[in-house]
Amino acid sequence: MNLLLKICLRPNPPHNVFYALVEACQDAWAEQSESGTASWAFNGVVYSDLLRAAVQLGEFDFFEEVAKNRDMRDNVPLEFFTWVREWVGYDRKEAASRFEQIHAGLPYCLPSNFDDLFATIEAFAPLDKRSHNCLVAARFTYEVLWHRAQEPDPSHLSKSDGRAMVKCARYLAARSFLSEVAVQKLSQCYDDPEIIFGFLSQIKEDMIEGIRQPTIVIAAHTVAADLLINANPGEWQSSPVIESLFGKGSVEERSAVKSEDIAEFLSIFLEHNPEEYGLVLNFMENLIEALPDLQMRSLTSLWIPFLSALTRILTSNNIPFTDPVCQTLYLTFISKLVNDFVGHEPPELSDSLRGTKPFSVNTKVRKLWHKRRVEAVALLKSFDQSHLKSLLESKYDILFRMQHLIVAKPPPLQKQLKKLPGAANPSSTSPRRGAKRKAKKMN
Repeated sequence: MNLLLKICLRPNPPHNVFYALVEACQDAWAEQSESGTASWAFNGVVYSDLLRAAVQLGEFDFFEEVAKNRDMRDNVPLEFFTWVREWVGYDRKEAASRFEQIHAGLPYCLPSNFDDLFATIEAFAPLDKRSHNCLVAARFTYEVLWHRAQEPDPSHLSKSDGRAMVKCARYLAARSFLSEVAVQKLSQCYDDPEIIFGFLSQIKEDMIEGIRQPTIVIAAHTVAADLLINANPGEWQSSPVIESLFGKGSVEERSAVKSEDIAEFLSIFLEHNPEEYGLVLNFMENLIEALPDLQMRSLTSLWIPFLSALTRILTSNNIPFTDPVCQTLYLTFISKLVNDFVGHEPPELSDSLRGTKPFSVNTKVRKLWHKRRVEAVALLKSFDQSHLKSLLESKYDILFRMQHLIVAKPPPLQKQLKKLPGAANPSSTSPRRGAKRKAKKMN
């Protein structure tokens, strides 16, 4: 079979050799479907060579048969699509004719992963060639990407797929791709925030690089808000997600999603859907329910700064701070920041009554506590204090000053001794001096 395939890849091979190759392939596939194994190994290179041979000989029915083979998907290398691009050519009329011949089978050759699919599309129809073979670049990419992005099963998606969808919208210069396709696809991924954050990170990166298409940006932010509103924050605890939030790991700092971004998503969502304020309240309620499971790092680095930004959204949308859900949200989160993150001040411990040599471990613990308190105070000062007073009401002074966390310091040991009975005049209780006075009286 290898020999037959090599002959078929040469210029003008005999057709009887090709028919022998077709028969051998069909026998091998039948053997594989019956026993699960085949006498000939079909890898990506073999599939690519079979497809090329079929195209060169004009045997497009066999091309489609190979393409539809279930074991071939995700196995065809990128080089094959580069070869197809050159074979199609750049003459408009000839490209249209040739592309029509392979159009039925070509989509089956594409990978299932959306990120890999987009890389394949770029290899097949690069941007710098679009003006020459516009048919290939436009018709094929629109059909395939639109269809693939709308496939119902999102299980094969990853974080890179979220980023690829944004790149794809820019590549197609199609504002409707995000709103009509990516939105629908991402809406199936509520339980997989990595895809969502990959999507948001790429949107942010594009904006930083100066690629601004207002309709796409607004559509993306609205999608993001909708996803965040319907997602469960308690499920955002896996380390890759946390790393993506804070710009660590493989994600660049500049493209990480920050608290200001989440606030902006909600702000744009309310701006374009003012009647959907109830959904934002539901998101707040989800946050309250998820609070016990949130990590302290996400509380201080994401959610408290988010609440600070959220007050501006409430103000701009004329949402009263007296709303019970708003007050409960702020009170529960800030109480957790103060009482759980800062916590009570550790007491001073030393190795003597005079307190001259404090324990080194105790000193370290107290320094860490003071550091946490300073961080919490800085977070609380980032709020507009008039807003915070309206939200916390009577609890404002208690939580902001944190006096209930500070250990009352006892008076110095010498002052305590002076308060003991008879301690003011130690000589009056001295048995030695008392005995001397008694002896004088007797004399």
